[in-house]
Amino acid sequence: MSIELIIGFIICSFVMVITFFFKDNILSLFTNDPAVIELGVQYLDIAFLTYLPTAISFAFSFNSRSIHRLKIVTFISASAVLVNTFLNYCLIFGNFGFPMLNVEGAAIATLIARTLELTFILGYIYMSREHPLAGRIQDFKSIDTSLLKKIVHTSIPVALSECAWSMGITTCFIAYGQLGTSALAIKQVAGSINDIFQCIFFGLGNACAVMIGNELGRNKKDLAFLYGKIFIGINLVLCLIMTLALFLIKGSIAKIYNYDLETTKLLNDSLSVYALYITPKMMSYVHVCGILRSGGDTKFCMVWDIVSIWGVSVPLAFFSVLVLKLPLPLVIAISFSDEIVKAIATLHRFFSKKWIHNLIK
Repeated sequence: MSIELIIGFIICSFVMVITFFFKDNILSLFTNDPAVIELGVQYLDIAFLTYLPTAISFAFSFNSRSIHRLKIVTFISASAVLVNTFLNYCLIFGNFGFPMLNVEGAAIATLIARTLELTFILGYIYMSREHPLAGRIQDFKSIDTSLLKKIVHTSIPVALSECAWSMGITTCFIAYGQLGTSALAIKQVAGSINDIFQCIFFGLGNACAVMIGNELGRNKKDLAFLYGKIFIGINLVLCLIMTLALFLIKGSIAKIYNYDLETTKLLNDSLSVYALYITPKMMSYVHVCGILRSGGDTKFCMVWDIVSIWGVSVPLAFFSVLVLKLPLPLVIAISFSDEIVKAIATLHRFFSKKWIHNLIK
C-alpha cells in the first residue's frame, strides 16, 4: 500500500499540473470549436482537483478486493456514484433550490462525491480494528527495496500498457472529432451508455483476478487454470446476454435524448456497433485484466495492448475518417476491429499456460 500510494501520488501530481496549466492545449486537440473548448476549461478548472482523492480511493478499494474485505468499500463507492448523480441533477440544472451552474456544476458534483468517497473509505479502514490496510506514518519511511523492485518489475508493463491504451483511445477521439462536434458528442454518449452494459464485466474481471491470484499465491496452478476456464465460460454467457439486451433497448435509449431524427439515427447506429463489439472487447478485458496479469504475464499483455491500439485502432480510425470519409458508426466499427484479433490472441495465450507464474516466490 505504501509503495502504491507514493507512486500514485507522484504520478497524480504530475497529471494535475499538466491538466491545470495546459488544459486549453489539450482540449484543442479534440475540437476547434471555441465554445466547446471554453466549456471544457470551465470543467477542468475544478475537475482536476478530483484526481488525487480518486487515486487514493482506488488504491484502498482495489487492495480491499485482494484481501477479501470488499462489502463496505463497495457500498461506499456505489453510494458515491449515487451522490454524484444526484448532485449533477441539482447543480447542472438548478433543481431543488440549488444554483444552476451548468458545466461547473458537473465538476463540483464529481469533486464532492470523490471527496466523500475517500473520507468514508479512510474512516472505515482506520476505525476498523486491526484492518490490514490501516498503515501508519512510519510504514511510509521504511520500504523494502527488494519488494519495491519486484513490484516495479511486474507493474511497469501494466502501467505502460494502460497509458498506451488510454492515450490511444484519446487519439481515436481526435479522429472522431474531425467529423464535427456533434459526432464527438454522439460518440461520448454511446460510449457512456455502453459502459453501463459493460460494468458487470469489470466486476467479473476483478473477481477473476483476485481468485486466480490467490490460488497462484498458494501455488495451486491447476486450480487457477480451472478458475480461468470457468470465468471464460461465464464471461461468454454474459457477453451474449448484454449484447442482446443492448440491441433490444438501444432504440428506446436513443429516444431519451430528444435529438432530431438524423442525430437519433446516428446514435442508434453507433449503439448497434457497440453491441456487436461487446463480446470481443469484454473477452479481451477478462483475459488480460482478470487472468493473464494475475499470473504475472504483464509483458505479453503490454505488447498486445500497444500493438492493437496503436498498430490497428488508431491508424484505422484516422484512415476511415480522413481518407474513406465514412460516417461515425462505420468509423467506430473499423477502429474497434483490433479487439477481435486481441481476444483470439489472449485466449490462445491462456490455453498455452505460459502466463502461469507464482509472483510470491
